[in-house]
Amino acid sequence: MESLKEHIRQLILCAIPKLEPGEIKNETSLFSLGIDSLDHAKILMAIEDDLAIEIDDEDINSLNSINELASYCAARITSLP
Repeated sequence: MESLKEHIRQLILCAIPKLEPGEIKNETSLFSLGIDSLDHAKILMAIEDDLAIEIDDEDINSLNSINELASYCAARITSLP
C-alpha cells in the first residue's frame, strides 16, 4: 500500500506542479493545500488514466487525501477481472 500511496503522490505532483513534495502528507486534505475543484478533477483523471480504473461520481467528494485515494484505488484494482 505504501508504494501505491507514493505513486499517487507522484501523480498529484505531476498533475498540479504548484504543489511542493513536502506539503503532501498521506493524511493531508488536498483542498487544504489550496487546490480548487478543477485541480481535484485533474488529479482524479490522472489517477484514473494511470491506474486504468474508474472513480464513481458519488465517490469523488470523499477522496481528498492520499490515504483515501490509495484505499479506494486498492479496492478498485483488486476487484478488476
